[in-house]
Amino acid sequence: MYSKVLIAAPARQLDRPFYYSVPEDLRDLVQVGVRVQVPLRNRLVVGYVLELNDRVPVEEEVETAEIKPVKAVIDDETVFSPEQLALARWLATRYLCPLVVALEAIIGPRLAGGKGRQEERVWPALPPGVTPDFGRSTKKEFIWQVVNQQPGISRKELCRVAGVSESTIR
Repeated sequence: MYSKVLIAAPARQLDRPFYYSVPEDLRDLVQVGVRVQVPLRNRLVVGYVLELNDRVPVEEEVETAEIKPVKAVIDDETVFSPEQLALARWLATRYLCPLVVALEAIIGPRLAGGKGRQEERVWPALPPGVTPDFGRSTKKEFIWQVVNQQPGISRKELCRVAGVSESTIR
């Protein structure tokens, strides 16, 4: 059995599901909607199970020999429903943000594994290549450039880099 897992990190290069095999001893525990611990590069990370399959679809072009196993199941119950996942996919498409950001906004920071309020991040709201008219505001144009160069930058870091207060970027 294979699971399609979304890594719980708001990075564009991780904004796609990864396949992991489900060991025999975890088959009863792994289900769509639970958080799991999986290997990624040289470390263990948390991810969300999006799908379960008996085999990896041919169109995915994944070598089954390269697929690593799920290491642990974090939750006893699911943390999101199929409807919430569909809503997260729509939000990610509509607002051009990583799927995990949309999903964690829906399920909330406590269920997502956070300890309360998560740091706000800023994402470009327009498609790449489209630039709004800033008039004579060089500050706003600079903020726009920073957000496009560093999508997902924290609001706090953006204020520091741009030398502005939070009210300027709201």
